[in-house]
Amino acid sequence: MSNMLCAFDDRRVRGRDRCLWIKVQVERANQIIKWIIDSMLITINTPS
Repeated sequence: MSNMLCAFDDRRVRGRDRCLWIKVQVERANQIIKWIIDSMLITINTPS
């Protein structure tokens, strides 16, 4: 996971939540990344 974060130049921030709307945006981006990876895995594993 950390390699992928480095590839996207993303950083994990630890500590108290200050801006919840930023956290929501990050979670939405994480969901999109998971969706992309899942769709790629389904495409790779589906026989032609």
